[in-house]
Amino acid sequence: MISMSEYLENIYVDFASDINEQTKLCQLKGLNFAAGCLPDYNNLQIQRLYLLRYSFAYGFEYSGIYSEVLARLHNPQKVCVVSIGCGNFLDYWSLVQSIEKKNLECEVRYVGIDEIDWNYKFDKRDGDELYFKKGNAINFFEENKEFISDIYFFPKSISEFDAKEMNVMVNNLQNKPILRDKLIFCFSIRANEGSRERDMEKTEQIIGALKRNGFHLINPTYGYTFYRENKGIIAYDNSYVYPQEAYDYIVSLNEKCGSYIKNGANCGEDCIQYLNRKPTTKTGNIYYRIIELERN
Repeated sequence: MISMSEYLENIYVDFASDINEQTKLCQLKGLNFAAGCLPDYNNLQIQRLYLLRYSFAYGFEYSGIYSEVLARLHNPQKVCVVSIGCGNFLDYWSLVQSIEKKNLECEVRYVGIDEIDWNYKFDKRDGDELYFKKGNAINFFEENKEFISDIYFFPKSISEFDAKEMNVMVNNLQNKPILRDKLIFCFSIRANEGSRERDMEKTEQIIGALKRNGFHLINPTYGYTFYRENKGIIAYDNSYVYPQEAYDYIVSLNEKCGSYIKNGANCGEDCIQYLNRKPTTKTGNIYYRIIELERN
């Protein structure tokens, strides 16, 4: 499959080609999560900038999650995955990376669900099954008559479900047939302590639902995985190399704005703050929880 470096390079070329001396970049300041805001991912340039900022670190994080999952499944020959909030299929790419690094002969059936039909989705590997369902993930839980997958993956998405949606998810997980005797739920959670605890509480709700449906935790501990040192990802995996030209462009994005080029200054005090955010290339924001359950 395509390397992360090549993937980011392709997006950078498209992103930069749509910016010229007349282009104002105010809309790109909308790519922030202040006070719980969600960016407009229907905007193609916001999509591109999001992928340039976060795909690098998220891809590494998800690869680590899947590496652990494959070990827990004793290096299976096939896995069936549902990705809740799949975006650009980044976690599918990460799964394939983990499979290939372990030299496994493992087929993948992957169903990705997202309200946004993202551009720059990763391509399917030969022999795999790859499906995309556009819509609210809660509809997946409501419309499914039964659950047939081994792995349920929440790539930075568990935080987006409100209390009403969580109730729907819980009710369906506890009341509908589950056709697997072993399940693994994976949650990539937020790094901020308060947000992290709210995400963890939602994972506990899901555990409770599955217990009421006849399952028990294999490792019944309340905890999550994180890196104690905020090191560069390349220190852990030298195949992760961020394209330097793209990096330099993004960290000085305010200078590419038409207003800056014309006037020598940006039009707002927050332009540097929101436009020049660095791509995430370190491990400090990686937090995740893996829940493994078996039928009673």
